This record gives sequence, C-alpha cells and structure tokens, in this order.
Amino acid sequence: METESGNPCKFVQYAHHWMHTSTGNNIGCDLSLLVGKVVNLPIFDCTNTTAPGVAPPVNGCTTGNGDNAYYHRAGFASFYLSGYDMNVTGSIPNKRKSLVTGNFLPCAGADRCISGWFVKGELSATTISAPPGGPGGFGPFAVVPAG
Repeated sequence: METESGNPCKFVQYAHHWMHTSTGNNIGCDLSLLVGKVVNLPIFDCTNTTAPGVAPPVNGCTTGNGDNAYYHRAGFASFYLSGYDMNVTGSIPNKRKSLVTGNFLPCAGADRCISGWFVKGELSATTISAPPGGPGGFGPFAVVPAG
C-alpha cells in the first residue's frame, strides 16, 4: 500500500476510498511498536487500473491487480496484532515472537504473515463522513461529536 511521506505506518487514501498498491513484501513500518495493540486493516471490495475518482460501480470491478493497481476500501476491520514475520526495511526487527505462544510465527521460507485476531472496536475519527459503501459491518465503528 502507498503510505504517507514520513509515516510508513499510515496508508494514503484517495477520493471515494481508493488506495494505491505497490508490489513486494518489504515494509518500512515498525511493526514492533504495534504488537499488543489493535490496528485497523482496510478491507477491499474492488480493484481498478487507474484511480477512478468516483465510487466503484454497483456491479463491482476487477480490472487491476499487482503493482500500481487501485483498491477500493469497503471499510476497516479492527485486528489485535500479536506477532509478525515481515521483510522490514532499515534496522527494524523482521520478526516478533507471538505474545500468545511465545514462539516465532509459523511462516516458512519466503512466506510472510501476521498473527492475531479480529475484534470489535472504535475507530478514531475527527469528522463525520459518508459511509464507506458496500456491505460494511466489519466490526469497528466511529464516534464523533455532533455539532
């Protein structure tokens, strides 16, 4: 996923909830800081080869994949991160033992994975926006002041 400049742990989101991809399994986010915390993972329902700038069609779309594809975010799922095995750039640890088992994850060879479980919870929000569209209902919700 394309991340914000200076913040490799925060995804860039374009108009109408589109997100841009980048292939490969190297990340710059220090996942060791997120182990033992709930993170919000984007859930996608549509792909496209260009950033359409509009909501996806009602009948869906599947024209993009791999590098430089755009994915439509249908919502977020809250996930408790208990461990990981990823290719992390810089001096950040590539592996983190699971908080549950105390062992490294069952990834082998070039496989990459995260461990944890999905939870219900509150998303942080500062403004009220339109619903993400699609079936939604992935567990998280947002509470913001009205007025």
